[in-house]
Amino acid sequence: MMVDFFKKGRLKLPSRPVKIYNLEISAGSAVSKKDLYLLNFFLNFFPNKEKLCCCIKTYSDDVFAHIYCQTSLEEWAQLNKDMVEITRFLAGHEYPEEALNLLDLPEDGSFNFSDEALIHAKAIDFINENRKDFQTKCTTKDSIYFDKNSDVNYFKIVWGLPSYMNFISENLG
Repeated sequence: MMVDFFKKGRLKLPSRPVKIYNLEISAGSAVSKKDLYLLNFFLNFFPNKEKLCCCIKTYSDDVFAHIYCQTSLEEWAQLNKDMVEITRFLAGHEYPEEALNLLDLPEDGSFNFSDEALIHAKAIDFINENRKDFQTKCTTKDSIYFDKNSDVNYFKIVWGLPSYMNFISENLG
């Protein structure tokens, strides 16, 4: 059952859980105004339609979003206002054991938060295991940002360069 998220051009989430919702956009395909509003909900900006790709799915209370788009420096700044660079994410996380678990790092107190190379490598592995084929492969050249509250049940990750970005968000219930 598909639910209309939009009323009068504004994003309105339904009062009851959405059973199934599916939006897929591939590069070069038409993008509706409603689609752009939904993407704005995730990104905090309206993405450039050129080369835009996304896959957004909901199942009951679970939400999965994968997005690739071209960006400007201003859009990167807008998106990243609630995000932190990967090494600061782990060092400043309120519950560091949940953040460590997300990246499959040791939770027994033996992890050295100053080991930036290992943190970056684990983040790259995690991203590349969870990205969609239309998203660029994460490399050491990419900037990587996590939502400040990411853990194993909810995470938001952005990676890329100033001219493009990739976005993954998963919210499990």
